Amino acid sequence: MKRCALKRGKSVLKAKGGARFPKQVDRAYRAWIREHPCLLCRYSFGPSEAAHVTSRGAGGKDIGNMVPLCKAHHVSQHIIGIRSFERLNNVNLRAEALRYAELYREACR
Repeated sequence: MKRCALKRGKSVLKAKGGARFPKQVDRAYRAWIREHPCLLCRYSFGPSEAAHVTSRGAGGKDIGNMVPLCKAHHVSQHIIGIRSFERLNNVNLRAEALRYAELYREACR
């Protein structure tokens, strides 16, 4: 039976020094997102986390694709999935991510 490269232990995704998606990372934007309180509860026990709306593995970049969430809400987003998370919390994460991107662009002018 022929096996793919991943089953042989050779990771196709970890090329170029181990960074999976190096061109999509914007460290300044991530730091800026983490400065904001949680989008849902407006309070965060510790720093907020930068939560992606579209995963980086699915081609999601940073700017226009992140919202600040506290640890509890970020974990919940991953456990129940984005669509269920949006319905449960009555929020449109894509629209909020675009709103944060616009605020970031205005702050950088």
